Formats: sequence, structure tokens, C-alpha cells
Amino acid sequence: MKYPLSIVKEGDGTITVTCPDFDEIRATADTFEQALACVELAVADIIAERLQAFADIPVPTKANGPCALVPLALDIKVQLLWTLKQAGLTRADLARLTGWPRTKVDRLFYPHHQAKLAHFEDAFAALNKTVILRLESVPQFRPQATEELLPPTLRGRSKS
Repeated sequence: MKYPLSIVKEGDGTITVTCPDFDEIRATADTFEQALACVELAVADIIAERLQAFADIPVPTKANGPCALVPLALDIKVQLLWTLKQAGLTRADLARLTGWPRTKVDRLFYPHHQAKLAHFEDAFAALNKTVILRLESVPQFRPQATEELLPPTLRGRSKS
């Protein structure tokens, strides 16, 4: 999962990166790479907080440029959250559907708990869903991987 970013070169030469899908995220740094790293950590932290609270997490808007990537371990948890909410179900409902104790279901949403992939497969199966993974080349959406993908006004700002 990837969230689009907005990049601004400030008058003092610093780079400000925001994530329009999360109003509270803003990072300013000397380089794009530094700002991106801060924004990606902030996105993961906010998602983790919202998962813990079983709160809404926005679906990423379409991204054609720079993006903040969500770690796969959080991504699958968010996908399960969205699936439950879309079906109008709760974690207690998932416990009933799977026959699992509520604590086992809750652990699927704990941001730092490394649940087994098989448990996610079973949870999605109980909701008549399956998980399909898709791989993408990193330079396609990781602008720090190559300077040519940066907006022209920001080129030359990265530190090797």
C-alpha cells in the first residue's frame, strides 16, 4: 500500500513533504530522502495507532508520483480492518466466524504483533476473501531510488 505525497521546496532550500491522506503529517528536512523517511515513519505510526483503536484508516488516493510505502506487516492488518468495516462486522463477529478466542482476533490488529500469515488467510477466508500479492519495481514509486523521478525543481538536493 502506498500513500501519495506532496513535495514543496521551501525558500530556505529545505524540502517539506506532506501526505494529503493524513492531514497531521508534515516533515521538513534538508533532503527529500530525510523528509520521506520521516513521513513514512509518521504514516506507519498513525496507522498503528488507528489499528490499535480499530479506528478508520483512509484508503490511499491514487498516486502517480512520490509515495510513502506502508510496511507489508501493517498493510495486511489494514486490509483486514477495511474488509471487516466494509462488511459492517466487528472483531467479535470475526471471532465468531473463525471460532477463535477474541484475544487471537485482537492480536491480528496489534501493530507490533507478528501474526502468522496463515492466520490472516484463515481470517480472510472466514469473510469469503483471499489475499493476492502484487509486486512492483521499487523505482516506479520510490523517488529516492533515482533522482530522475524527483520533480525537476527538487533535483540535485539529494545527498549520496
